[in-house]
Amino acid sequence: MNRKIYIISILAFFMLFFSCNKKQLREKPPHLVSQETVKNMLIDVYMIESMVNAAPLEVDKKEYANSLYNELLKKYNVDKEQLNSFVAYYLSNKEDADEVFQAVNDRLDAMKIEIDNEEHAEKLIDSIEIVL
Repeated sequence: MNRKIYIISILAFFMLFFSCNKKQLREKPPHLVSQETVKNMLIDVYMIESMVNAAPLEVDKKEYANSLYNELLKKYNVDKEQLNSFVAYYLSNKEDADEVFQAVNDRLDAMKIEIDNEEHAEKLIDSIEIVL
């Protein structure tokens, strides 16, 4: 449930951030990436935020976040303004925003299930080794 609130917060931030100029939101940004790519970007944003929040106290979280976001921008070969304009474009339409949100949430759920299954398998293997 926490993750859903967090995703909604991220999406709401992008929607509010760009809601001031509605005409700009409807214009297709130059070199627009696919909606699928934007979904992947948002998943990466969620992962970055999770990593920063889970970082040990001695880590400079601002520096760590900047480093991770720079890697994200390199991964997709975009700059911060492009990333923001792509996300804003797809989130400016309610139906697109709902589709993006649902797809991101579904993928994050699938990733969590996969991680839980791997952890369960590791515990099972550990318990079998103890018995042997």
